[in-house]
Amino acid sequence: MAANYSNEDATKEQPTSQGDNCQNEVLCSICMERFTDSGSHYICCLSCGHVFGYSCITKWLKTRLICPSCNQKVRKKDVRRIYLSHNSVITVQDTLDEVKQQWLREVENKELVTKELQVTRNQLKRLEDSFAYLTQRYYQLLGEYRTLSQSFRHTTPSNTFPLQWVKSLPLNGPRTFVFGKGTSIYCSCKEDSCQEYLQQWSFFSDHQSKSKQPIHESTIRDIRYLESLQSYGLLLTCSNDRTLKVVCPHNMNVVLSYSLENVGWCCDWSMDGLYMACGTKNGKVVVFDIRKTSNCLHSIPLSSGKGIHSICWWKHSHHHSVNNTSNSGWLAGGMDGMYYVDMSTTETLESGLLQLTEKDKPIFSTCLEMPLQDSKRSMIVSHRSSCSPTSHVIYDITNDLHCPEKYTHLLGGRNQVILSRTLAVCWKNRHYFFTADETLQGSALVWEWKRTDSHHPQLVGIPETFPMRHACPIYDIRWNGGQVDHIPDQAFMGTLSRNELHIYKW
Repeated sequence: MAANYSNEDATKEQPTSQGDNCQNEVLCSICMERFTDSGSHYICCLSCGHVFGYSCITKWLKTRLICPSCNQKVRKKDVRRIYLSHNSVITVQDTLDEVKQQWLREVENKELVTKELQVTRNQLKRLEDSFAYLTQRYYQLLGEYRTLSQSFRHTTPSNTFPLQWVKSLPLNGPRTFVFGKGTSIYCSCKEDSCQEYLQQWSFFSDHQSKSKQPIHESTIRDIRYLESLQSYGLLLTCSNDRTLKVVCPHNMNVVLSYSLENVGWCCDWSMDGLYMACGTKNGKVVVFDIRKTSNCLHSIPLSSGKGIHSICWWKHSHHHSVNNTSNSGWLAGGMDGMYYVDMSTTETLESGLLQLTEKDKPIFSTCLEMPLQDSKRSMIVSHRSSCSPTSHVIYDITNDLHCPEKYTHLLGGRNQVILSRTLAVCWKNRHYFFTADETLQGSALVWEWKRTDSHHPQLVGIPETFPMRHACPIYDIRWNGGQVDHIPDQAFMGTLSRNELHIYKW
């Protein structure tokens, strides 16, 4: 019977297969991972005889003091490390298999990189060929341009471009700008999605802005500067956040803030600085008195809900006028016509629609000082239809503001996205008219007001293009009126696009 018992024990101890023996000896019954010779997962056993990885069983005994296999009560000090006489934890074959798989992956990666490198070389070769062709074409066109330019200058030597580029200022999404006192420039900028900043620059210092303050909570649509000889002047801003604000340029602090019933599209000062007007999106002109901070002075509905996109102060005082009167007020450009607001008496305001001869509705209009003849005043209105280029019409408003007389007009380029602000400049007895043209990639067309005879002056296009072009459409064109403190007899002009401001001088 003893012999039989020994045979049975020998049979039980003999493993059924090599795989079962490897599984029983190598794997931890808690994590089902192999034991290691180094580290914390070495083989150990409890008082009941079951073996585990040391890191696994110590973590297990922190929560319960029983064996994971037989549920026998154990203690932490019962854990004993087992030292094996042969390497049954990690075999050499496993290491070789892992190295082989890693080598195969590297071979595959190398083949993939080689293919990508070949594709890149082919693309580079095509780009080099294209660059060589474009370089050759560029010098060919440059030669043709110089030939034509010399020929044109030879035929029209008197038509020279009046402006010289000074510098370009990098900006962050501006909409409008204005020249301030001395060499200061104030422009809108957007630093985040919550606030719109007013930024101050100097076009004679470096490109670093002097100061920047959050003024509005949404896009600034218009900025106007009121000059003062005794102080730094005042800035007037309107925004999509339905506010009109007066800002001190010295410290960029808001002095006054007015609430609007709708989005403000444009604004302007009166000549004496006592009144402010704002054109709104719902077709109204709202007039404020700077001496009254509670509410508006007048709210005048003009356009039939189509918006007032431009407004400017107008003062008429002419001794040879038909009515021999002196009045002043605002001219407002709407999407459906040109309007006037008479401010001769602030108690009861007279307003109405100007009777223009053009059939197209003005998409931008402004009152600009451009003398037709001696002691005459003019107004420039820009029109655009869906099928024709922009038409800039000059009206004589000397005698009758209600029914202006069409004097002359000129055709500009096509502006599909926006129509930039126009600008008229009278400097050193010469008159210029500027407007942007998107067909010239952000360049501005220039017309010069010349007297071709003693009675009928005309607009003559200046053939030269701007020294510096914008890469995107021009949003605004303004000049400083020749007012620079320490630089006598010097005028500057600026053209603003989405990401830069170009400064020119006469």
